[in-house]
Amino acid sequence: MKEQLSEMKSQNEKQHGKVIVGFANDPFATLNISIKKHAGLNSQITGQVFEQIVDTLNNPHQIISTKQSATELLMTLLSQSNGSHEDFEMIIKKIQTSKITAEPSGFFEISTPTSLIDAIRSFTDIAVSGLDTGKLHLTLTLDTSPRYLRFVSELLVDFIPLALYRSKLSSTLPPILQFLITHNSRESENELLMNIFQSLVCLSSDSQYSEIALGQLQRLVSDTNNVVKRNLVVQIHESSTVAQKALSSIKAQLMSSSNYSVRDLAMRDFS
Repeated sequence: MKEQLSEMKSQNEKQHGKVIVGFANDPFATLNISIKKHAGLNSQITGQVFEQIVDTLNNPHQIISTKQSATELLMTLLSQSNGSHEDFEMIIKKIQTSKITAEPSGFFEISTPTSLIDAIRSFTDIAVSGLDTGKLHLTLTLDTSPRYLRFVSELLVDFIPLALYRSKLSSTLPPILQFLITHNSRESENELLMNIFQSLVCLSSDSQYSEIALGQLQRLVSDTNNVVKRNLVVQIHESSTVAQKALSSIKAQLMSSSNYSVRDLAMRDFS
């Protein structure tokens, strides 16, 4: 944990505006995965992580991919049931959401697309304030380019648990579901479909949306290509026991796939 905190601080200090630095590892993403797989953080570490998130998001010279990971970690921490939001409100209120900007992550990019920056601003503002006045709907329909859709879908994976956890954000779930349904198509990129799958799995745990989410998951498995299907098998296999029980019908679909590689992998992982 201390290693991740040290790396967060080091990466942020290196982005001082003179030279844009790319990094081989992503401490925000690494910590996010760890929190999801294991227990949450203690109060002291949580406060230190929030401080690094604030510094990273407020640094105008930091690259967009790092800011995305910091935003995703922010949403994960705020969706924890240990009072993270209330205890550290003074820290996260220091995020200057309306002033967030970022340098491009790609070597050949001259500047970061404004739509990606707008998405970071929107998700961060909603997460920190705990309120949405229609901003998320605008964000989800702002751009239809493959890169933007993939970018937003990645943010949704960590935003949906927060929206389910905090009742004041329940109004964001219908437009989110509409976004997922709209892009749940064989025409969508594989990465987008994988993110849609993760989002639908999360929504399937909620009684209000479980039936629709499971229906969309069945549609996704029926229509998608075999590369995505094999990835779905891996994701389901790595998910919690509770999630696997809820996805029994999806597992059955994959185990009876007409493609041998999908069927064989599913039989081995689910048996």
